[in-house]
Amino acid sequence: MSINVVITIVVIGVVAGDIAGLYYFARRFGAFAPVKPETTTLEPMWIAYNTHSGPYQLIGPVCDGVCRTWSETSGSDAELGFGLYFDNPRRVAKDQLRSIGGCIIPAEKAEGLTGKTLPFRIASLPGGRAVIVRFPFRGRMSIMFGAMRVYPKMGRQIAEAGLPEGPMMEIYDMNAGEIRYIRPLDIPNEELERLL
Repeated sequence: MSINVVITIVVIGVVAGDIAGLYYFARRFGAFAPVKPETTTLEPMWIAYNTHSGPYQLIGPVCDGVCRTWSETSGSDAELGFGLYFDNPRRVAKDQLRSIGGCIIPAEKAEGLTGKTLPFRIASLPGGRAVIVRFPFRGRMSIMFGAMRVYPKMGRQIAEAGLPEGPMMEIYDMNAGEIRYIRPLDIPNEELERLL
């Protein structure tokens, strides 16, 4: 076998391995996951949060900080993290984007902390109808793939249904291994903006 044939076989093997690796990586983090918006009813929830101004991809430390502080304050781990994003990044400058981030907390513990001075805010969100998409969560790359794949499809469905544009929520459920992308329909935008 000539050296050229050996080099060709090695190059083909390396390229095929790279392609297979990229496919596995993309699949693992949700690049090919189905995106199926559905209208459902959300239960009311309590949130512990802090505000964030600026690019949405920089909200991670805010969410992590609130969840860590919640665990230290309450003695229980936060099982559900969240981000609530108020502005459309296609229409608002990155440095002016408004969001809040933190964790969803048990009602009985939240009610016991209302009125106390804390390093985060606490609020109750009413339940109601919402458009929701469930997407696999296997790390921060899933958040990137989810944003690229979910928001365009969700936006089209909301527009086609004649629903108003408004704040979008992401709930990060580590136990279920999913991100829930949510557009609340029964909570007025103004009520959500009071959280800022």
